[in-house]
Amino acid sequence: MPKIKLNKSTKERFAFLFTMFFLTYFIWEVDAKFGFMPRDEARVLGMVQRISNGQIPHRDFMYQTLIGSPYLHIFHLLVPTMVMQFQRIISILMFQVYSLALLNLSDKFKESSIILKILFFIISSILNMHYFEFTIWPTVDGIFLLSIGAFLIFKSNKYQIAGFFIIGLAPLMKTPFYFSVFFMIIFSTLIIRKFDTKHFIRASLTAGLPTLTYILFISINGGLANLIEETLGQ
Repeated sequence: MPKIKLNKSTKERFAFLFTMFFLTYFIWEVDAKFGFMPRDEARVLGMVQRISNGQIPHRDFMYQTLIGSPYLHIFHLLVPTMVMQFQRIISILMFQVYSLALLNLSDKFKESSIILKILFFIISSILNMHYFEFTIWPTVDGIFLLSIGAFLIFKSNKYQIAGFFIIGLAPLMKTPFYFSVFFMIIFSTLIIRKFDTKHFIRASLTAGLPTLTYILFISINGGLANLIEETLGQ
């Protein structure tokens, strides 16, 4: 029987998948099964339940910022039981994915040996997961989207526009991420490459599309006045 030879890239993918599986299990057993921030877990799942029942944010229930996290996590309703536990496992994976995306922005990381890569990945994931100031759910969601978007913007020419759209979703999770989106657009269009007016406009419009869609959706459903009052009248 002929032996199957795997190239270096494939071996690394299997190594990272293997590491993510056991790291998830380890973190779950140590502390994740007890919850990161139960208040936010209940709040996000509560809003998921509300929008799944047809309620419209800002029209049917109040919230002081834009509401994106419930839409990002609406797939949790597909799990019939143990939803809270499922959410916590998903959160562990989100921390790992955004840690890996950020590490891959560094050329030095890509040039490292597989052992060092996995070591950096494990340390980065655990540190990110236990920096509790950032474990508020909307913040985690925002960083997750910004990390994936940044990787596509700075490391993939083919999917760069998709990257701008993804980072544009981050402010829907937490409003201050508008500053992060602005910085990424400026950095990617003015600093690391020669300025191109068309590219700048296209990147800006693409990143702004999620916000425009959100406002249009709320407006059509009669919640614009409440949205303005709740976000600007604090």
